[in-house]
This record gives sequence, C-alpha cells and structure tokens, in this order.
Amino acid sequence: APAQGAEGWRIAVKVVSAKGLRNADWSLLGQGKSDPYCVCSVKKASGELKEVFRTAVIDDDLDPIWDHPEQDIDGWEAGDALEFQVFDKDLTSDDFLGRAELATASFFPGGFDQPLMLQEAGKGIKAVLNVVVSVFSPQAAAKRTR
Repeated sequence: APAQGAEGWRIAVKVVSAKGLRNADWSLLGQGKSDPYCVCSVKKASGELKEVFRTAVIDDDLDPIWDHPEQDIDGWEAGDALEFQVFDKDLTSDDFLGRAELATASFFPGGFDQPLMLQEAGKGIKAVLNVVVSVFSPQAAAKRTR
C-alpha cells in the first residue's frame, strides 16, 4: 500500500560501490576479472521494471567503486521498490552478477545508507552493494527543481 501523504515527495539514489562480486570473466588467454556496472530501476507494484540509470563500467574489478552521482528517480511513487542489478560487461552478452531490491518501507521517509546483500550473486558468493537513497519532502523537492 502506498505510504500516506507521499504526493510530491522525491527520492534520489547514489550508487557507491560493490564488494565481493563473482568473477564472470575467463578466457583462454588468462584470467581477467569481471567488468561490472549497476543498473538502477523502479519496480512498480505491477512488477514492471523501468530502468532509470546505469553506472559506468569499471574494468577488471570485483570490488568496484562507481561513485555514481546522486540521481533523481523520476516516476517513483510511494509503494514502488528500487531494484539494483549488477552485470559484467562483455563483448557478446553481459553476465548477471546479482540483484538487490529495496521496498519503499526501507527508505521512506527516512532515507537509506547501508550495504545491501546481492541476491542470486552465485554459489558461495557473499556480495554487497552500497547505495544511498535520499528522500526529499515536497518543500525540499520544490527547491531542487528550481
């Protein structure tokens, strides 16, 4: 159910880093490491995923620091979850390295700033994603858009 009185509230997300990602890169030429990037999407109550942004690719790094600048999440409504998916950039098709979901209740109205365990990260892999969610009241949101 939508949070009460959430009209006009805005959220912004910063994708900071990940740690302990699975190494999905291997070749006959030797061992490279995954080249990870993160996709941030809004997950509607219907289950529909809408991509909002993706970070840069960090080459050869299982503990990437993206430090992707805070980005406003357009189209978010109270009740929508945030979904983060991490992939390994490849020439052919990108490998899935894990996902994390944040329900509205986890970040609204107080924001969120702690490590998220990545689900489906691979057998025996304990990978974490660091994101910061900032929440702005209608008054603060109005100042941001001016």
